Amino acid sequence: MSYEQFEGSVIVPGLPVRDKTVKSARRTIELLEFFVEHRRPANLLTISQALRYPASSTAALAKSLTVLGYLHYDSSTRTYFPTLRISLLGGWLQDQYFSDTKTLDLMNAIAKETRQTVILAMQSGIHVQYLMVIQGHEHLRAYTRIGSLRPICRASTGLMLLTLAPVEALRGIVNHANSLEKEPSARVMFKDLVKELDECRARGYATTSGNVTPGLGTVAMLLPRSERHVPLVIAVGGPLEAQREEMPDWIRIMRDRIADYYPKLTRTV
Repeated sequence: MSYEQFEGSVIVPGLPVRDKTVKSARRTIELLEFFVEHRRPANLLTISQALRYPASSTAALAKSLTVLGYLHYDSSTRTYFPTLRISLLGGWLQDQYFSDTKTLDLMNAIAKETRQTVILAMQSGIHVQYLMVIQGHEHLRAYTRIGSLRPICRASTGLMLLTLAPVEALRGIVNHANSLEKEPSARVMFKDLVKELDECRARGYATTSGNVTPGLGTVAMLLPRSERHVPLVIAVGGPLEAQREEMPDWIRIMRDRIADYYPKLTRTV
């Protein structure tokens, strides 16, 4: 069944559902439901033709959902694809019906052993956005909100995501981020960043120690993935004193648990 047929059998012009809904809200849901049937990245032309929306409206809606973290935009192919945040809208229902996702189980396992805050993040333009957060168990901990944004060129989560970027794409991200950075001291030198990313790739993790969020340190690693999945990164964060004393343990725990939860992928990446 094509998406046009699917759409036509559920919501077609003239049905009362269209007359009783706010157009912007309906279009948002319809765009997300398009991917339920399409199940692969799509460009704006494909989306607008399938949904019979004006191209300008489709572009504005897709951009808004990307900014909010519900769609991922691949600049190399100019396509959009839903992010994990969409599944999290109803994630609380999973406990009512079946066991939770492997990723959330992994995060809980790491949080239990480290007793620190554990974060799952993805790229959102020149930022990284936190998709899921397990708050730390220690009295003094790094409290982080879901949806938070961090600069991709300076956060440990961003550095690990940038290890996957081709050189020219990386240069564009750096130039864009620097052009919007008001503080000269926070701007990134491309040559220095390339060297740092090489080091991150070699050791398999990135760290920050108070240079993004004062008083807090993090360790981040990429999650194993198949080629069709958007890159995700997991991080442990806590007070600088805890990072200085416990970072070797954080790294060991993260590596061990990732291997436990993704045994097939960790052998192939």
